[in-house]
Amino acid sequence: MCKKLAVTGLAIVAVLFVLHKLELDIWIKHWVKQTKTDIKNSIPEEARLDDLRDEIAKIGPEIKKARIVVAREIGDVKELRDEIEKIKGNLAKREETLRELDAKLDATPKATKVSIGKKEFDREDVEADLNRQWVSFKQSKEMLQAKEDLLKSREENLNVAKAELQAMQDKEAELTADADALSLRLRKLRLAQTQENVQVKSNHLTAAMQKRDELKKQVGQGEVELTLKKGTDTGSTVADALEQKAKADQVRKEMKDYLNKDSKLTKTDK
Repeated sequence: MCKKLAVTGLAIVAVLFVLHKLELDIWIKHWVKQTKTDIKNSIPEEARLDDLRDEIAKIGPEIKKARIVVAREIGDVKELRDEIEKIKGNLAKREETLRELDAKLDATPKATKVSIGKKEFDREDVEADLNRQWVSFKQSKEMLQAKEDLLKSREENLNVAKAELQAMQDKEAELTADADALSLRLRKLRLAQTQENVQVKSNHLTAAMQKRDELKKQVGQGEVELTLKKGTDTGSTVADALEQKAKADQVRKEMKDYLNKDSKLTKTDK
């Protein structure tokens, strides 16, 4: 009975251990995944923009390699096209020669000698030579056809390569323009965010200015109250009193200046 209990207990412990390990693995996987997501989300937009520009910059060397490949292929295709034109020209001359020899043989079917230029040749030799030229001509025609097929294939491949190169260049220009546009949008976003932060500070500044004005008002009221306590006339200020005194002094001075002079009226009375 004790052995059964011990075995059962060990089995339960083993199961709990396995379950615990499985749950721990699940938690670790979740933590790693979440950490990667958090790190990815924490990357600032400026860093992502720099990374985008770095990736766009890598397109340039690839385009340069593609241009070299296309330029080399253009040269090879042109060379093959020129070669085909030369072969066609040579075949045209050889075909004309075959026609002339065949016509000479047909013109003298019973003659044992055939005149070619200023010389005469045995008919059998001319016929044998004509047959050899014909076989060589047919082989050259087959070679020409093969080269024309090759030229067609390479021209098609060249057109595809040109289209791919143009697409790469267009995409690079598009990506560069998008990066510039995103850079401008990001700068505007940062400016807007900065202005939003400044707006928060402006609210505090406004509050401080209001408190200052209230304080000025209170201080002014205190000064007025103090003046009233001392019995000062509230109908005029010190500045008004000084101004009135200055005017009175000026009037008195003008009068004295007039009286101290020999006025015309005084002389007439005498």
